[in-house]
Amino acid sequence: MKKIHNSLEALWRQDHTILAVGLLIVAAVASMGLIFFSRSETLMQAYLREKLEETANLASQQIDGDVIEKIHGLESLQTSEYRAIDRQLNLIRESVDKARFVYILRRTEDPAVLEFVADADALRSESQLDHNGDGTVTEDEEASYPGDLYDISDYPALLHDAFVGPTADEEITYDQWGA
Repeated sequence: MKKIHNSLEALWRQDHTILAVGLLIVAAVASMGLIFFSRSETLMQAYLREKLEETANLASQQIDGDVIEKIHGLESLQTSEYRAIDRQLNLIRESVDKARFVYILRRTEDPAVLEFVADADALRSESQLDHNGDGTVTEDEEASYPGDLYDISDYPALLHDAFVGPTADEEITYDQWGA
C-alpha cells in the first residue's frame, strides 16, 4: 500500500511540475504577444501621424491663402472662391486613401477656438452626407460651414503647432465626427 501511495505522490509532484512549466510558457508567450501588440500599435500611430502631416503639408501648398481670406460666413458658400476651394478639398479627399473629412480652419480671437473656413462636405446634399444610409444626417455626418466655431481646448496640436507647420495630435483624439 505504501508503494502505491509513494507512486501517486510522485505522479502528483510530476503533474504539478509539468503544470507549472506549462503555465510559465503560456505566461511568457502572452507577455511577448502583448509587447509585440503594443509596439506595433505605437508604430502604426507614428506612421498614421506622419502620413497626416505629409498630407496636410501637401494640401497647404495647393491652397491660395488670399482666396481663404475672402471666405467669411455662410454667404461665402455662394462665391466662386468657395466653390474653387471646395473643389480642391474634394480632390484632396479623393487622392488620400480612406480620408473622410477635409477642411480648413482659421484662428479666432480666442486661442482655444478655431473657425471653419471651408469643409469638403459643405456643398454636398443631405443624401451625400448620409454615409450610413439611414435617411438622416446624424451629428457625425454633418458638414461644417464658414464661420462655425470649433473648440480645440482638448486638441493640443491645434492650439499652436498647426499654425507653424503641419502637425497631428500625439494620441488619437475623438470629436463629434469620430477618431
